[in-house]
Amino acid sequence: MTLIDLVCPDCGAKLRINEKSTHATCNYCGHNIVIKNDQQDGHQFGFDFERGRIQAQSVTNAELASRIQKLLPVLPKVQKYQEKLNSLTLQSQELEVLCQQDKNKSSIMVIILPIILGLVAAGVFSTLSF
Repeated sequence: MTLIDLVCPDCGAKLRINEKSTHATCNYCGHNIVIKNDQQDGHQFGFDFERGRIQAQSVTNAELASRIQKLLPVLPKVQKYQEKLNSLTLQSQELEVLCQQDKNKSSIMVIILPIILGLVAAGVFSTLSF
C-alpha cells in the first residue's frame, strides 16, 4: 500500500491517504475531499490543494498580524517593566556585595572582639590614656 501526502484545501492541514482512495476526510477540520484518479483531474486536484494550503497560510499570517497589532500598545509597558527589572537586579547584586562585605567585617569582629575583651579584662587599657 502506497501512501500519498496531501494538504486540506480548507485548513491547510497535511493529510496522508492511500493512493487508491477516492475520498478523504480532514482529521482537523472535517472537510470531505473527493479524489478523482484520472490525470486531468489530478492536476486540478493538486491545484486545489495548493490553493487551500496558500489560503490557510494567509489566514495564519493574518491572525499573526492581528495579534501583533494588539500587542504593540503593550510593548512600551513591557519595556518599562524590563528596565525596572534590570534596575532591581542591579540593586540586588549591589546588596549581595554589601552583605558579603558586612559578613567579612563580622568575621573579623568575631576574631578581634575576644582579644580586645581579654586585654580589657587584663587591664591593658587602664594604663593607657587617650
